Amino acid sequence: MQAEIYLAASWLAQAATPSPSPTSTVPDDDQVSPGLPGFLTMFALAVVVILLARGMTKRIRRVKARGEAEEAGRAEAEEARRAKAEEPGTEKKAQPEPGAEEPGAEKKTRPEPGTTERQDE
Repeated sequence: MQAEIYLAASWLAQAATPSPSPTSTVPDDDQVSPGLPGFLTMFALAVVVILLARGMTKRIRRVKARGEAEEAGRAEAEEARRAKAEEPGTEKKAQPEPGAEEPGAEKKTRPEPGTTERQDE
């Protein structure tokens, strides 16, 4: 009986291990590289990032220049208004009280804060 148990155990042990032992299919770390597809992907990403940065820089400069031009226009208009008010021979018109409307005058509306009125010249 021991012989039969021994034969059964050896038969199970042989069945559990495959006859050709599998070789490792994982390549060495020295042999692994991204290759051409990886290079092309990274190159395309770099080009896209550069183009986006250039476009953003152009827009920021344009907005900054437009703001400076508007500020200069406002300062110029304020100077002209002050110079006109200080001219000799011009009488200052009495300022109406705030909230008081002149009869027959149209009510002017102010633009919303943050918006600008365009002046066509």
